[in-house]
Amino acid sequence: MSNLGTFTRESVASGIVNLTLPNTGSDGQTGINAQYNIYQNRFYGGGVYWQYKTNIPFGGWSMHNIEAVGYNYGNSLPIRCNWVFHVSYGGGPYSVEVSNVYSGLTAQRIYNSGDGYVVIAATANTAYYAGWSFNAYSLNPTGPFDVQILAAVQLNSDYNYY
Repeated sequence: MSNLGTFTRESVASGIVNLTLPNTGSDGQTGINAQYNIYQNRFYGGGVYWQYKTNIPFGGWSMHNIEAVGYNYGNSLPIRCNWVFHVSYGGGPYSVEVSNVYSGLTAQRIYNSGDGYVVIAATANTAYYAGWSFNAYSLNPTGPFDVQILAAVQLNSDYNYY
């Protein structure tokens, strides 16, 4: 059986579990850095537009898949959506894809904040109770990256807040 990672009491109690999987390639790079429950959002009404500023710099070199998973009670729909992209020293984001498996929350777009960080934007399709958690996967060949949500804002209309 292969070692899939180490969990400590502190990492589980904090709600953040980092799991680094071994790379099967010959390039010597670490494989996927998977982080679960890096940020939680609870929605009790108000604006249906959400934006999350991450710590991922536009001037770096990294590949990411950020996922929201949860449930939208207001319309009885599950939530599972993704923002997939990479950034490089020349800017970015590049190869941007958003994916919406369920429609309780919709991944909308990605943009560059005024101070140079990746922002992901989403829309909830009802202004009623909902909740979701974020997972982040830093993909090969760039190795692990400790993804964090630095700030979040709920808006009544969709514009670049950060």
